[in-house]
Amino acid sequence: MKKLILTIALFFAFIGVNAQTQYDTIVYHPYDLSNYYIGGMDLAYHELRSLKCYGCSSGNLPGTNAPCWPFGFATGRNSYEVQGVAQPYHFDSTVTVIGIAVKVANGSLNPSLNGTVFSRIMDMEFKQLSLTPIFPWHTPDSDGYKRHMFFDEVPVKDFVLAGDIPQYSQTGFIIVYPCTWSLYDTVGCLENYLRSNRLPYDTMYVGIDYHAQNPFATVTDTLYASTFAESPWLLKDSVWVRFADDPVYNLYQKTFIEFLPILKVPRADSLSMVEEISNDNSIKLYPNPAENTLNIESQEIIKEIEFYDALGKEAKTITLNRKEATIDISSLAKGNYIVNLITDKGKITKKLVVK
Repeated sequence: MKKLILTIALFFAFIGVNAQTQYDTIVYHPYDLSNYYIGGMDLAYHELRSLKCYGCSSGNLPGTNAPCWPFGFATGRNSYEVQGVAQPYHFDSTVTVIGIAVKVANGSLNPSLNGTVFSRIMDMEFKQLSLTPIFPWHTPDSDGYKRHMFFDEVPVKDFVLAGDIPQYSQTGFIIVYPCTWSLYDTVGCLENYLRSNRLPYDTMYVGIDYHAQNPFATVTDTLYASTFAESPWLLKDSVWVRFADDPVYNLYQKTFIEFLPILKVPRADSLSMVEEISNDNSIKLYPNPAENTLNIESQEIIKEIEFYDALGKEAKTITLNRKEATIDISSLAKGNYIVNLITDKGKITKKLVVK
């Protein structure tokens, strides 16, 4: 069973038809985001890449209709006219989503826009399953999150959580949804420029204190943003596209937007809280099917990897002691394999096809 870290946001019991059934309400965190840098994602790095890598200071990037200087924010009032952003989720089994928790800035929405701006839950084809209005001038709960409860309880396995962004012509709002940003520069130019100037490129710093004289002195860990492997989505011209497929936002395709689902989880008894939910984002193996190499990304350090063939015979064992790696599997014969990944929190089993 894959582990996840849960932050208990609100605790109460729901009494259903069966009086023996009680529920916990939890805010699901796919990663321990409590000490990550969470900020609003603006377009400064896209503009920097346009100027430094393409010499583009006006008009569009060569061969695209993407403006060189789309001033603004990914989530907020901006000239690029983004209408909404969405963060995907995937669970191994059906969960019941009853709301969304998000740290929208206090006073971010004029009351005149009440009832026009929503948080939404949709399936992977962006068919709406339920929604909830974003509260104007709200006061967050004690942990900084505001809980917006959907109109319906939604049983779902694969879904996206989305937030509306009002039209550029509207006034009286500043919506900046919190997110961890990271950069994914396919040409390498921006990476080289930033690293040569001793600037962070694709990392997030745990424990960083931007108010300290030396912010990096407080860093307790460095996390590479490639663990946020699945691209979020944006709505532009009424069409949903992945950050990875957009000419501007592809630079931010490894961003995680902090839209956190609120889950209604049955308890085994009235005393113990639910401690884990099965989620397939803990460890990623790709490509699958694989041929000569296999990429691995994990939230936890993987100590060892065991490969067993269809007959249950051990075919290969690798000592890793890393969170990410590309390993050589060219010695494995074609066929189906069970892959055991040994971490400090236990064993996770995946299926792999070698072609």
